[in-house]
Amino acid sequence: MPVARERGGEVRGRRVELAPFIWLVLTCGGALIGLELLFNVHRPSEADRRRACFNNLRQISYACMMYADENDDQFPDELERLYPGFIDNPRCFSCPSEPSNWRDFDSGDVAPASSSYTLVSGLRATAKSSTIVVYESTDNHHGVRLVAYPGGRVERLSEAEFQKRFQEQHARLSKCKPITNEKQGGLL
Repeated sequence: MPVARERGGEVRGRRVELAPFIWLVLTCGGALIGLELLFNVHRPSEADRRRACFNNLRQISYACMMYADENDDQFPDELERLYPGFIDNPRCFSCPSEPSNWRDFDSGDVAPASSSYTLVSGLRATAKSSTIVVYESTDNHHGVRLVAYPGGRVERLSEAEFQKRFQEQHARLSKCKPITNEKQGGLL
């Protein structure tokens, strides 16, 4: 038997109020969607972390060049020599994909685990543009290793290509006879 409806939305003497119910459902649904977006949008993707790592290596390479300008074209032997004089943010020494103990740079207790990157020691600013200056210590980006060259150029290399280039560079540099600077007592 059909329900008799009168004007005004009354059903058998009760007034049906759907507007507040619809408003409540839409508000709660919107809030849930907003929370989902909030937590998923602010999570950096691997591409974002790789881009930040890329920029860190570029900044370290530039800092090495500035260090060499002030130190007879000699690159630093340790990353800690770049902080705070040439790099003022210690987070620059940490890859976002594998955070290191970058706070050690502030405290002065720098150890190999303090940075995600390794600096090749004994290089000069006059090194070939194909010479790796600094590289990621580990494979943080799933089979891709980022390396930096003099002048701020940064490149993505597969692990196999990195190992090949690094071994070639090591062989090339070990053939060079180090020239000592008597004034400083170090390698040129």
